[in-house]
Amino acid sequence: MAQIVSGLASARAYEHERQRAEALAELDRAKTAFFANASHELRTP
Repeated sequence: MAQIVSGLASARAYEHERQRAEALAELDRAKTAFFANASHELRTP
């Protein structure tokens, strides 16, 4: 029984970390796009 509970906890922790990594990757993509656009606007007269 303890192994099942431990396995479920591990699966939940893994899923949580995967979602966190996905959110951070999306934030990084948005930040990159923002700075690329800002840089373009500053260079364009």
